[in-house]
Parts: sequence; C-alpha cells; structure tokens
Amino acid sequence: MNKSTLSDLILTIRSLFGKLLGPSNSPTELSRRAVSKPRRTPVKTVKVPAVKKTSGKVVKAKSKQQSHDDLKTEGQRGFILSDGKFAGREEAATVAKKAKQVPKTVKKLHSEDLRKKKK
Repeated sequence: MNKSTLSDLILTIRSLFGKLLGPSNSPTELSRRAVSKPRRTPVKTVKVPAVKKTSGKVVKAKSKQQSHDDLKTEGQRGFILSDGKFAGREEAATVAKKAKQVPKTVKKLHSEDLRKKKK
C-alpha cells in the first residue's frame, strides 16, 4: 500500500467516524485550536447580607449598604453569593477574600466589612 492510498483510507475513515477519532489535524484546524482563548471561570463574590430563619427562609438585604440589624429578623446571619447561594460568615469570608473584596485578615465576614474601603 503506497502513501497516497493510505492517506485516502485515513481520510475516508475520519469522515465516517469523525468525532470518534477527534478533530482533524489539518494545519487550519491546528491553528484554529491554538488561537482559541481559554475560558475563564467567573469568580464568586459576596453580594448582600442575609439572614436564614429557622424555617429555612432566607431574608436578604436590598444592598450592601444595609446591615444584618436592618433586616430585623432572627436567625443565622450570613450572605448571598453571586451564584445565589446563602453562605455563613466563615464561608462568605473565604469567598470575599478570593474575590479581593476584603483584606486577607478577615476570618468571619460582617456586613460592615463589605462597606469598608479596601486597602
């Protein structure tokens, strides 16, 4: 079997089984893959203070300017994250530090931490 027959056979197999064999390695396809930008995963952030009642209902503040006391509700104090999830003070502090919303020294997040100027 000569080279041209072998390459024709490979092209035929590739067209029949396309996705099973993966993307083609033509120069055009290789350059297209090399140029594509990697996707960045969005960084989670802390949005607003919230209180989770014993019933499980979450009462959230309208903005970062409100404190937990403004909500006038008893329960577990925490925060709403950018993905809509409720997080307690410790988890919210970890998220806020990763998002550079608060200094790395914060252990438990408090509503006033979000309102302070970042240093």
